[in-house]
Amino acid sequence: MAGEAQLDKNFIESYSKNLARMLAEEFFESHEIIDGNDIVDFCKVNQVNFFILRVLFEEWKNELENLKRPYFNYQSDEVKNMMNDLSIVLSHNIQMIEEHFIPLLEDAIKNTIYLIFQPRKFLNDFYKNLSDMDQLTVRNIKSHAKYIKVHKALIVSLIKKFDGWYGDTSINIERVYELNFNLYEENKHRLKEPKELITKLTDLKPAHYDDFFLASSTITLDEIVSQPNIKIPEEQVKEEKDESNVDIRSSITINQRFNFVNELFDGKFDEFDTAIDLLEKCTDFDSASELLVDKYVEEYGWDTEKQEVQEFFEIIAHIF
Repeated sequence: MAGEAQLDKNFIESYSKNLARMLAEEFFESHEIIDGNDIVDFCKVNQVNFFILRVLFEEWKNELENLKRPYFNYQSDEVKNMMNDLSIVLSHNIQMIEEHFIPLLEDAIKNTIYLIFQPRKFLNDFYKNLSDMDQLTVRNIKSHAKYIKVHKALIVSLIKKFDGWYGDTSINIERVYELNFNLYEENKHRLKEPKELITKLTDLKPAHYDDFFLASSTITLDEIVSQPNIKIPEEQVKEEKDESNVDIRSSITINQRFNFVNELFDGKFDEFDTAIDLLEKCTDFDSASELLVDKYVEEYGWDTEKQEVQEFFEIIAHIF
């Protein structure tokens, strides 16, 4: 499945913006405002509509939270019922002009594209945004699952893992990332191909399938290894570090860590940690790249053009 290929972010940004303006102009040519019922059926790609509705749902929640003051008991049944009624009333009274609607539409199209092509990565970010202090609840996942329509099997499978759990039970985000990876591997052969899914968008505004991907002229692992004196922008140049000062681990974000573990080390966290420990004992980029090539590239069958492989080597290059 091509879902993990390297995408052209600039093209996706431009395509989303142009498609959003085209769809909005068609609608607002005969309408002054758009309401909730219009949004539900606005785009032929249902996922776009649901991403817009999700943003509005979050706005309702934030608005209701802003109403709260420390002088009142918001846990009383009467107040809870009133707040729930207000939420229902607001949900039935959505109204936007074109100027306010277009940014929501642009983001919804862009998110739909990323979900189509990179479901696992998209859902990792989705779960991360739901978390609080790297914890999220079963209830929270379930309340947002209804907004995912493309590759829905992945989030449904995740929820099934927590059947019988209490709604407010907290789950560590790292555990969710791990489950998301395993469920993706189990289900990816059953997911619809991106080429089929993206056609629903390109039928609205024509584009070639390959337009969504970067050209194959990106730097390969072989080129990185064969160019130890790789040029780095001046602002990123670091002073030479002795062995005790090399700190690779802190330069890797939590999302990168899970991507590297899952994509490069077959999900083995201990192997990844061992590799980082060995790399931090290297004295320069030559010895670090030689270590990776000799010990890991062949063993794990790293694809020299894979985005995660290039990203991993670039981090090492910048450290040294």
